[in-house]
Amino acid sequence: MSNIRKAAYISTISLYANQLVSLIFIMFISRVFSPEDLGIYGIAAAITMISSEVRALGASEYVIRETELNSHKIRSSLGLTIVISSGLGLVLILCSSLIGSFYENTDITFMIQILAIGFFISPFININSALLYKHFEVSKVMIIEWAGQVIIIVSTVLFYLLDFGYFSLVYGSILGNITQLLFAFIFKSNQMQWRPQFRHFKDQFKFGSIASAASFVEKFHLLSFDLILGKLGSMRDVGIMSKATGSVQFISHMLVAGGKTVALPYLSQSSKDELKESYIKATLLITAICLPILLAVTAIGSQLVLILFGEQWNDAGSLVCYIAIWSALRHIHPFSRALLFSIKLERQYLFLQLFNLLLITAAIILGFNYGLVGITKLLIVAGLIEFLITSSIISKCLGITISNLLGSLKSSLLLGAGCGVFAWIVITVIDNYKLNPYISILCFGIIMSICWLSLVKIIKHPVIDELNRVPFIGSVTKKFL
Repeated sequence: MSNIRKAAYISTISLYANQLVSLIFIMFISRVFSPEDLGIYGIAAAITMISSEVRALGASEYVIRETELNSHKIRSSLGLTIVISSGLGLVLILCSSLIGSFYENTDITFMIQILAIGFFISPFININSALLYKHFEVSKVMIIEWAGQVIIIVSTVLFYLLDFGYFSLVYGSILGNITQLLFAFIFKSNQMQWRPQFRHFKDQFKFGSIASAASFVEKFHLLSFDLILGKLGSMRDVGIMSKATGSVQFISHMLVAGGKTVALPYLSQSSKDELKESYIKATLLITAICLPILLAVTAIGSQLVLILFGEQWNDAGSLVCYIAIWSALRHIHPFSRALLFSIKLERQYLFLQLFNLLLITAAIILGFNYGLVGITKLLIVAGLIEFLITSSIISKCLGITISNLLGSLKSSLLLGAGCGVFAWIVITVIDNYKLNPYISILCFGIIMSICWLSLVKIIKHPVIDELNRVPFIGSVTKKFL
């Protein structure tokens, strides 16, 4: 268990640092590129990102979940991933002209062709990282990811200064992928097999086809805004909605991704009797952080967008409140995928995500007539339906009623609601002083941190025990809590 906790700490700390660097980078590109420019890039990136979920064919999760893993299975996983990924890369290149014609923009065609190069590189990176995660060697994965991130940022800035325009984003992305491949060779798992085997695909293909389909649909949840609005509306609509959803996604990813990296190996190693306790404990800990912050974001959407992206994106600020509520509803069960995959119910998870995609698509199409705000309001309804259905499925998996499941998560729900209400009171008071946006956010953050700690103490949330174990922070929280 200590290895799991250590892996979670390393993953989370590295992720926060990575997100901080990414935030600075996003602030830079949001100021040097127009909403139209980023809308064009967003469509090309969306198409390749959706395809990237299929190219992996669930290889990472298969490797992590497999209890009897040997060199032949690893080589077969690598071989199957190469076949699928390279094939998709070729399909994207061949179809890029049609996609560009569909959106009536030839630059999208060239962008997709460049981004498709990553499909020929990723199999080696993904399998190696999965093996490292399986044995909780998270520090090596972080080094590989950091190397790629640094190259992406540096090369993108250099290409921009050389006047490559928004193509700088594409060139930087590919150079980052190549860098990750080089570092994967240096920081490799002891089990990694670099020579693929193109046979015995049955087990992985059966699991991987469902896992990839689920990942494809999950990715499409957010990217559907770019793709559908790109046809129904204007490129500016794509850019504005992308920034609104992206700002909330940035925060939610930062809050839960560190835990998600170790959730599947953690739950996969839990016995049937331990599964209920393991899931509820893990969910309580992560929701104690993500729900209060996401609901607090509802009060500072306009200020957040202004600071992150600049005045040209002000229209996105009014959307953040509703999107943050939608995101909070979706993060009450952040480990639903890991739970269902660990007990081999990946098919049920796929059906759940397909239904959720229908809800989101309906919200976009029906809400479009009422503007972007209309879409985000309908998303809250979709999020509430998704939450209820997900709770029903998880309660059956754990062998408890929905009321007992929600009762076990009561402390996190109360903590989130309390912070959300208090956030609106705090921002109302701060706005009366008409402070600089940066100072307003700083004051808001300090006050809300005190509020969160106070509510944790009043509610006696289980996160107290975990906070006390965190190096350096534990000595402080023990005195306060």
